[in-house]
Amino acid sequence: MPASIDTATLQRLLADGGAQLVEVLPAKEFAEAHLPGAINIALHAPKEFSLVESWSGYEVAVHNHSIFGRQLAGLAPNTPLDGLRVSASVLRRLHTYFWVYTGKNDSLRRENRAFASELTAAGIPHTYLELRGGHNWALWRGMAWRSYLVASRRLSHA
Repeated sequence: MPASIDTATLQRLLADGGAQLVEVLPAKEFAEAHLPGAINIALHAPKEFSLVESWSGYEVAVHNHSIFGRQLAGLAPNTPLDGLRVSASVLRRLHTYFWVYTGKNDSLRRENRAFASELTAAGIPHTYLELRGGHNWALWRGMAWRSYLVASRRLSHA
């Protein structure tokens, strides 16, 4: 059972490097507001994941001081496109598989396409799909069963 801690303890742990914040939010909500220091976990801990999914997420963090701080310190750790370049060799060695899709009307489609191109250039196995729809729950719900199927097939060999 997870333990609860107070804000002061959390701040001390973060300052000492004894904790890392992880938020699970849709990309738009994460880009609009998240806890300072929260990261895109899959690229920061590649040994922990054999399958990474992106449901039309952002790949380049917005330059927003209210989210990433006055000096934009949180910007680079939350830009998956840059994180991929740093961790590509580990991801290849571990045979990490990426399942990425986006809607044809999604404002983040270009970022997702660029991310898929980087996956190809880096020799990282992946599937990239552009589907009818936008950046919305209708697309995500419609693809959920397919994503779970891909995950179960990939993870059954892990």
